[in-house]
Amino acid sequence: MEPENIFQPENDISAKVRTTIDWTLWAQWLLATTVGWIIGLASGGELGIGLIIGFTQWLVLRRYVSQAGWWILVTALGWGIGWSIIVSGFIIPADLGLSSSVFSGALLGLTVGLGQWFLLRRWVNFASMWLLLSLSGWAIALAGFLGSTLVGAVVGAVTGFAFDFLLRFPRQNVNN
Repeated sequence: MEPENIFQPENDISAKVRTTIDWTLWAQWLLATTVGWIIGLASGGELGIGLIIGFTQWLVLRRYVSQAGWWILVTALGWGIGWSIIVSGFIIPADLGLSSSVFSGALLGLTVGLGQWFLLRRWVNFASMWLLLSLSGWAIALAGFLGSTLVGAVVGAVTGFAFDFLLRFPRQNVNN
């Protein structure tokens, strides 16, 4: 009796994983994050940005995972914590110029990403990758190379690719 070949297509996990980018999902995430950023800026309140981005991203996220409503709360809390640390000047001195913007972006990416990671780790494998990409996306975006209006687009582009990738590796059935 021959041993079972575990690399047969029906036994190969990689054969079941989507290997191409879902451009529709990515574009929706990019648009949600960009619109959230712009509305947040227009609202005039820094603390509202996290709430609004959390809400606009939730509009996309809810189609893919259950209990997605928590995303709004953790995004708003992460933004509020990060923003409070930044404005205190305790960790990042304002007189660092460009470095100050990059470090501020990294801090916001870390605090927002950490809150979001607490949810993502329940829904997908490899969720820790989100922390690095959230941190990177916000650091690049807030460096100011593309102007303040496009911050949401940069963050949305980076985290959109991460979100698309992570959904390929669900921990459980993540559909509602």
